Amino acid sequence: MSETVWDNIYKEYLAGGPAWATLTDDMHIGFLTFIEESTFPVKFALDIGCGQGKYLKYLQEKGFKTTGLDSSESAIKMTNDLLHNQGEFIIADMYKYQYPVSTYDLIISHATLHHGKKKNVIALLDRIYDSLMINGKIFISLPNDDCKKNWAMMAEHETLDDGTCIPVTGPEKGLPHSFYSREEIDALFSRYSNLEVYIDERGRWIITGEKSKGTFMKPIRNSVKAIIINNGKVLLTKNRDDKGFFYLFPGGGQNPGEELKNTLVRECIEEVNQEVDIGELVFIREYIGENHEFSKFDYDVHQVEFYFNCKLKSEEVNPTINNGSIPDAYQVGVEWIEISKLDTIRLYPKILANKLKDNILGPCYLGDVN
Repeated sequence: MSETVWDNIYKEYLAGGPAWATLTDDMHIGFLTFIEESTFPVKFALDIGCGQGKYLKYLQEKGFKTTGLDSSESAIKMTNDLLHNQGEFIIADMYKYQYPVSTYDLIISHATLHHGKKKNVIALLDRIYDSLMINGKIFISLPNDDCKKNWAMMAEHETLDDGTCIPVTGPEKGLPHSFYSREEIDALFSRYSNLEVYIDERGRWIITGEKSKGTFMKPIRNSVKAIIINNGKVLLTKNRDDKGFFYLFPGGGQNPGEELKNTLVRECIEEVNQEVDIGELVFIREYIGENHEFSKFDYDVHQVEFYFNCKLKSEEVNPTINNGSIPDAYQVGVEWIEISKLDTIRLYPKILANKLKDNILGPCYLGDVN
């Protein structure tokens, strides 16, 4: 994969440059205490953002089988050298990697997960939960909101609409950073039992918890989508997973206190970089994850989606459109697709391919479909 901000930091450090951020830190005392006080029947651990590998080294000495994931080739090489090639090593974007389901009884990530936009962090935390086996545990750190004021690297930064901050100077220039209030942390980790949250000396939330034995259903989530048709083509986001490309209608989740139409305006800017005029509500679709093909990932998901007929405010005919400022984690592009060819692509929800081909634009409740 291409060089990342942190790969460049590691390369400079290995060449004799400065030790940026946590490079020379000892292991977190909270982590050591957590491991000593917890039980792990399987002892299979994943470290997301493994860096130099010191946490994996410690876990191996405690009898764990380990997997280390990092986007930096330099970090993976350091980890591999430290562990003498013992364990699994993965070079990947943590937000796009396809994590195995119900596999690990420990997942750790220290000073890493916040290096992205908030919607991508939320999606990754969902996949972490899915990747834990029942009674599996987490040790995760995320920066508190106050770090925006207290960290020198954030002295000059830009702030996106969702609160994500991007430093404009220093080694991490251009790398998104997400910061969290206590209310956000409680909501993000509400599924875990034995949840403990505290702030360490650097202003980071330290979160430990255990995947509950009981069946947990996430709160019902509202989502709003745009159907944008122009000259026989519909505008879709292009996404990629381990099966290849798939297509979705632009849009996303409604934030608390946000009106549906305001959600759609925001999401279209974030995903397709376009302002839209919102017309009539045409479809309502439910998605109950346990009933469909991705049930092993989405077993606890219940989503209600509202589809509106929309038009671009741009006056161009089928204008060239690129990703917006905050694309989804799997999003790789934006395409105009001929309506007559919708049945030749992997489109979700599938039912809308025929609806659009037959020029049926509701209003219609589609039911629980995918």
